[in-house]
Formats: sequence, structure tokens, C-alpha cells
Amino acid sequence: MNKTELVKKILAAHKIAVVSHKKPDGDAVSSLMALVLSLHKLNKEIIAYTKIDISSQFPFLPGVLFTKDKLDARNIDLVILLDHNVLVRGEFQEELSKRKLPMIIIDHHPLTVNPDGLLYYIDEKAAATTEILFEIIGLLGVKIDKQIATCLLTGLVTDTNSFQNQNTTLKTLKLASDLLNNGANLSKIINSTYKEKPLSDWKLMGRALKNLKYIKKYNMAYAFISNRDLEELNIDKEKASGISNYLILSLKEAKIVLTLIEEEAGVIKGSLRTRDASINLNKVAEIFGGGGHRGASGFVVSGKISHQTGEIKY
Repeated sequence: MNKTELVKKILAAHKIAVVSHKKPDGDAVSSLMALVLSLHKLNKEIIAYTKIDISSQFPFLPGVLFTKDKLDARNIDLVILLDHNVLVRGEFQEELSKRKLPMIIIDHHPLTVNPDGLLYYIDEKAAATTEILFEIIGLLGVKIDKQIATCLLTGLVTDTNSFQNQNTTLKTLKLASDLLNNGANLSKIINSTYKEKPLSDWKLMGRALKNLKYIKKYNMAYAFISNRDLEELNIDKEKASGISNYLILSLKEAKIVLTLIEEEAGVIKGSLRTRDASINLNKVAEIFGGGGHRGASGFVVSGKISHQTGEIKY
């Protein structure tokens, strides 16, 4: 569907549910909040649904305290899925699959197949889903205030790794400038997201660096965090998600970085990053049932990581 059709669908709905993907990142959370704040201005009844406590991860974002973790499908006219393009990656897959609710996807990840037969608006060139929403919100006739600008800019910052990734474009930077003019505070976003880290985060990074390996033949580095590491440090598994971003920007020798996190017994999350535009990591992640972008992708597999060697046992 095109932008005009998307806007008409949104304007015609009265009660709207917006849903993020599993383990929502900065772009997903920011997209939820930006759309909620915008549609409230149009007097829509809109509810953001996510199963995790995003207020602890992004306490500075407006509206994060007003999300719900249980889906109430009564009288919903429209469901908008943000920052993912298949139901299986959404947080409420089972609930939504059972109900015949009108659903629209707004996303920037490549759509390889559409097994769910959903309506979608996807812009693969966008650096973040919030980059797409900036234009959609404008077409809805909503003025972007300081709160909405903060949400939109947070999505750009987190999905471009502070404008350092290869998905950063001239359009992205111009949009960031517009959002700053609308009141967003870039330094606050970066400080809250990247710089103000508790001691436990640095201990986790220390574990990853201790386990860091380099394969010269493939210009590839990989690090692993076992479930035992997480338990010993008494740290939330979500805290490990940024290790790959740190390594790919800091490690001179590696063109590719892989981080393997044993999030719980028998479940391993892989994060792939590259700064080489000729490498398509999305294709690699798809082999393991995952996906993402050329430069940043992820997957989840079954297995167990040896605490001492990093060997994966299936």
C-alpha cells in the first residue's frame, strides 16, 4: 500500500492497537511512543502493547509508562505492527493470529515473503522505522512537538548507532536536524542510551572482551556470553544486546562481528554486524531463521554455550 492509503486507513479507525516486535529495541519502542502521542492528538483511542518493561530501558521517553502487556482486542478497528514485518516476530503472535483484525505493517526491514497476507508499508531505504513515521505523522496532519520529536530522534539514534552505521543517509541527518529544531535533545538521548551505564554493564562487556576471538581468514571476530555469565553477574539478558555494536565500531581488524548470547538454558541469540557495505548479513541470518538488514541482523537458535570454550552444543 502507498502512503496515501495508509493514512486513510489510520484516519478511518477509532480504536487502534500498536504492537512492537519481541524484545523491542530503541527504534521499536520509540515508534510505539511516537505513534501513540501523535494519534492522541487526533483524539484516537490508541493503546501501545509490549510485554516487557520498557520504562526501565528508556525512562526518558515520553509515554513509556502507559503501555500494556496484555492484549485487549475488544472493539479494535486497526492493529499497527511496528518495526517488524511478520507476525511470528511480534510480541502477540498467538493472540493476533486467532483474531481476524485489520492489521497493517509499518517497517524498514526487507520483506522477503508475506506469509500472513497483511497490508504493509515498507521503506527499506529508511534508517529506522521512526524515519518513516516522521513523514506519516506529517501526512496525518499532526504537528510534531518536543515529545514526539524526542521519540522519533531516539529511533534514529539507536538504529544508526549514533549516526555511525552505514544505513545513515543525508535524509537521516536532515530529519535529525528537523527534530532538533522541534525540541528533541540529542545529548540527553545519547547520554541515556549509550553513556550512562551501570557498573554491571561494564562487567558484562569485560566478560565479552575476555571471550573475544578473531578468525583472520574471514576478517571476523566473535564473542560469547554464556547463561552462567549472566547469572554470575546477576544481569538482565537484554543488557547484552549492544555488545556487537560496540565491537564493530571499535575493532580495527574485523569486518564482521558476531556476538552469541545464551539468554536462557537452550536458547542462544546471535547478533551480526558489519561496516562493509558489500556484505549482506541479512542473508546469513535468514539461514538460521532470523533477519534484519545488510549491516545488522540477528537470529535465535537452540543450543548451549560452554562457559569456558564458547563451543555451542546442540
